[in-house]
Amino acid sequence: KMLEHCSPELKADWQLVLMAAKQLYKALQYAADILLFDRKFMLEAVGMNWKSLEYTPQKLRADKEIILLGVKADHNAIEHASVELREERAFMLQATKTNDGILAHLPENGVVRSDVEFWVGVARELPNPKCWQLPLEKYGPPW
Repeated sequence: KMLEHCSPELKADWQLVLMAAKQLYKALQYAADILLFDRKFMLEAVGMNWKSLEYTPQKLRADKEIILLGVKADHNAIEHASVELREERAFMLQATKTNDGILAHLPENGVVRSDVEFWVGVARELPNPKCWQLPLEKYGPPW
């Protein structure tokens, strides 16, 4: 909460904001936009805590490296990816290789969910993913 009371200059201080975010990722809500829109800064913040994605601007939610860094830590991070990224077959396959738990987060009526090539890729790349333990009628392909 210390950042809340800092001057605008300090809210734009890379080191101070990262130090605060390391203690509590929610400190990013007080960070200056110049930091939040800085790709390198957000890579560092997400690397410390994937939940930092909550404060990632929409523009950076389409950044594959930032999202994959979050997904590596927790499959729930995929929820912060842009809609376009979540519908991109190649990216979603790469994200699935990183953390197959994301399959439980495929958009209900999304393109990827009904993409045969995506599911063939999943079966080829992940012969025994944890997701196969999920009920396929809910999480799997629609056929």
